Amino acid sequence: MDARSLPVSRWRPRPQRSRGSTMHRLAAWLVVLSFPMSAAAQDWHLARRDGGVDIAKLQPAARRAQRIALPESAAGTMPADAVRIDLFGRSLRAERTRFETRASGWLWVGRVDDSPGHFVQLTFHAGALAGLLSTAEGNYELIAQPDGDSVLAELDGTAFAPCGGAIEVLPVASPSEPAMAGRGLPDEPVDVMIAYTPPVLAALGSVAAVEAHAQAAVDASNTAFVNSAMTVRFRLVAVMPVARSDSGSIGADLTWLSGDPDVSARRDAVGADLVSLLVENGAGACGVGYVMRSPGPGFADSAFQVTARTCAVGNLSYAHEHGHNMGMEHDPANGTSPASASFPWSFGHVVDGSYRTVMSYSSVCTAGCPRRAYFSNPDVSYLGVPTGVAEERDNHRTGDLVHPIVAAFRMPPPDAIFASGFEP
Repeated sequence: MDARSLPVSRWRPRPQRSRGSTMHRLAAWLVVLSFPMSAAAQDWHLARRDGGVDIAKLQPAARRAQRIALPESAAGTMPADAVRIDLFGRSLRAERTRFETRASGWLWVGRVDDSPGHFVQLTFHAGALAGLLSTAEGNYELIAQPDGDSVLAELDGTAFAPCGGAIEVLPVASPSEPAMAGRGLPDEPVDVMIAYTPPVLAALGSVAAVEAHAQAAVDASNTAFVNSAMTVRFRLVAVMPVARSDSGSIGADLTWLSGDPDVSARRDAVGADLVSLLVENGAGACGVGYVMRSPGPGFADSAFQVTARTCAVGNLSYAHEHGHNMGMEHDPANGTSPASASFPWSFGHVVDGSYRTVMSYSSVCTAGCPRRAYFSNPDVSYLGVPTGVAEERDNHRTGDLVHPIVAAFRMPPPDAIFASGFEP
């Protein structure tokens, strides 16, 4: 099965590839400088557009939705310093904190005005805009449409299905590569590949919309890593359509994904460390993944997960399931015992009545706890409250420890070139 290789950013290159690195950095800056600068002088306006929305199909967890029109300059200008978004009768403004340029688009992340800890993430790819908005009132998802508009959905966090479970696999370690060994370096990105089924394409309507959605899921994961002061970053190296439809059993989909020879061949060809499948029918679950409880290179052949398309971005389920692949557990009430986990502190965190971190369930909350884009870290706070507990709930620490291991699950071919023109 063939796949399309997505353009990838060189903002975090593989350290071992020093040859030509200066030219690569120069080329990346030339891409940035080639964008007209006039757009930075004024806010971008993502305006509401009249029109119907089939929200039951696009996002069943939405309270309400509206269409959003992209500025005509979206494809040809650098992201502005600030963005204003029409948000159901009010205006939300955010100022840029970081951005990346890509061969087929860009990533824009900004801080919401007068709302510490909240952000706007916009992922533009091949004319399609997807994204995630985190506000004091709750989370919103931007869903790319085939006609060039986007749908902005206000999310009801309680309407999402739970994770389908973290599936343990028996550890397999080579005698020459014991547990906790890895060839990766601390600042090396984890390369990820996303496959998707025909119903996902039917729901979003175009390949560009699917690829934008996939990139937005990766970008949301990286936003959570940044928020949590983690070293790991994901880099999307390929998006792959598969002919197999959703099975109606997310566990069966995971078994198929991890054993399909076409998926494995493409994974090896692009050097993807982690692999996921987007399905439209999660069958009552937002996702499922294998959990690495004995960290080491022997887990590489189990580094797979499946996520329901409707949960991947807005519910951060894509980040959640790959968290399992990296040794992370749910909150203590919904996880394994500390003695059985990858580390005794590999658990998510919950603050009843306020929030929960990416790996946590809401079942322990009596007053509500919407999921926020943070992995547990006792040294990072959200709304003035620590997002973890030292030695007990610190997925940030787990992620940093296993990062070099996971980044070495697969190495890219020496001469691999993606659509961006850069080596992976």
